[in-house]
Amino acid sequence: MKHKTLGIGAAVAVVVWYGWRELDQPVASAGRAVAKGGIAGKGVVRAGLSGKVERWPEFGTPEFGQVARERVEAWLASRGRDAAGLVGAWDMTGDEALLMEAADRFPGDPRVCVAMISNLRSSGEDASEWVDRLAAAEPQNPGALYLRAAAQHKAGAIEEAMATLKGAVALSGKLDLHQRDRVVTVREAALASGAGVREAALLPLRTSRIKTDVAYLSGAYRVVADGIKAAVAAGDTEEVVALAGISLGMLNQMAAVPGHGLFDQLFENGWRRSTLTAMPGETEYGDSGTTVSQQLELVEAHLSELKAAAVARESQRVAEWLEQASDAEVASYVDTFLIQGELEAIKMISEGGEQ
Repeated sequence: MKHKTLGIGAAVAVVVWYGWRELDQPVASAGRAVAKGGIAGKGVVRAGLSGKVERWPEFGTPEFGQVARERVEAWLASRGRDAAGLVGAWDMTGDEALLMEAADRFPGDPRVCVAMISNLRSSGEDASEWVDRLAAAEPQNPGALYLRAAAQHKAGAIEEAMATLKGAVALSGKLDLHQRDRVVTVREAALASGAGVREAALLPLRTSRIKTDVAYLSGAYRVVADGIKAAVAAGDTEEVVALAGISLGMLNQMAAVPGHGLFDQLFENGWRRSTLTAMPGETEYGDSGTTVSQQLELVEAHLSELKAAAVARESQRVAEWLEQASDAEVASYVDTFLIQGELEAIKMISEGGEQ
């Protein structure tokens, strides 16, 4: 006999409100069309900023940082050294002075907040001040609450962390860590500073300063994962399903963000699978007409796709294709990555070229 999620009690209703979205339902914001040289029709280079194409040193070398820092100054000046420009210039060059300037001049800008959080967390420093600023700047964006919950959990404030996550999945806004804006800005800066189309397209994917969603969500995941584990051990099915609703709600907020890398997608897939595995298999999944067990089958099928893409990437097939592809094909690959994720970009290659 199937257990209806609506029939277990009020706590279980969170699955419907927070957690329900069929896994094969397309994300509304992801389009199939890829605009060459731009992202979803947004121009990458502003009028009058295109410069002479010059060969740049190899990315990651000290020479690259020096050349990029020198060439980005004119572009920064052209836009008044604004918040987005300063963060983008830091993303491109790694010069921390640029980020500190942005933090000093624009402490309430969410892009600056996210960049400061990344920088502080990577060096093991306390980022709570910037988490609070991000929450104040974008009160409907759940990203800051995930970070806050992770910090509360680490400090042993388990109930507070869970309450924070419940608040996060109830927000009406979209999860936005401004990765896409930063990628566009880095490409614009590179093109305006003399980089070629290929260099400018690939540069944002090469810098580790533009953090992925997983870097933000993995800590918050532990909060709900530990709660589910404890509820399973206690045999409390109602609590398991209630916490699973919060977990799935977080996953759905994450899945709605465009441009996931394979690691992000594999992490999300594993997280979704562990959440569904903890639930009674015959439980009806929201009002989708499917059971939890059937949703698990979809997760496994998606995992097979992700593993195949990972094999293609690790076998250097993607690197070889990018090396031989035209500038327009490289730009199309990167745009597909940014709009639909790395899986779709790799599938584009395996299917024989641009879509």
